[in-house]
Amino acid sequence: MVGESFPVLPAWFFYIYHIIGGWIIGRTVTFCPHPIAVLTVVFGIQGLIEHYADKFPTVAKLNAPLTLVLLGFLGYWLYTLFAISTAPHWVLWAAIAIYFAVVGIAKTMELGFPKDTVEEQISALKDPNYNFWHFWLHNFFTAFFLFLSATCPGVFPKDALIDFGGTALAEVREQDTELPSAHMAVLFGVCLMSFAVGIGIGGRWCLRRDVAQVDATSLLVA
Repeated sequence: MVGESFPVLPAWFFYIYHIIGGWIIGRTVTFCPHPIAVLTVVFGIQGLIEHYADKFPTVAKLNAPLTLVLLGFLGYWLYTLFAISTAPHWVLWAAIAIYFAVVGIAKTMELGFPKDTVEEQISALKDPNYNFWHFWLHNFFTAFFLFLSATCPGVFPKDALIDFGGTALAEVREQDTELPSAHMAVLFGVCLMSFAVGIGIGGRWCLRRDVAQVDATSLLVA
C-alpha cells in the first residue's frame, strides 16, 4: 500500500485540523451568534470523538452520525457562500461538485475517511495507511475550505482576503440571500451527481483492485 511506511500520527496532531476548521468556517457564518467559538467547539468535539476513539469507546459510537451531520452542514455552508462570497458563481458550483465528489471517492475507496464502527475506527487510528490518507484528506479540505473562506468578508479578519470584487458582508445581509427555487433544484442535482460520480470512481477502482488481488492469488495457487 502507498502509506505503509507512513508514521502513525498522534491524535492531537489531527485534532489541530478540526480546531482550525472551526475558525475557517466560523468566520463567515452569519446565522448564529459567536460562530467561531460555537463551530470551534463543535468541530473540536467531533475531532475528540474521532481521534480519541480508543480512549472514549462509548462516546465514539457517535462518530459516524456526527461526521455525517458535519458533512451535511459543510454542504449547507457551501450553499450560503452564494450570498456572501466575492467569488464568481461558477467557482462556487465547482467547489460544491469537488466537495461531494471527493467525499464519495474517499468513502468508497477508504482513503482516510472515518470508519462506521468504533472497532474499525480504533483499528484505523493505528494503521499507517489510514494515517497517510487521512493526513492528506485533512490537508486537502483545510486548503479547500480556507480558499473559499478567504473569498468572504466576515470576522477575524473582517475583509475578504481574496476579493473577486463582490459586495461587502454588511451589504449582503440587507439583501435576499435565498437562492431561487430553480437554483436550489440545480444545487441538489449537482450535489447528488457529484457524489454519485465520486462513488462510481471509487467503486470502479475497488473492483479493479479486488480483481487484481484475485488474479494474484490464483497465480500463487497455480
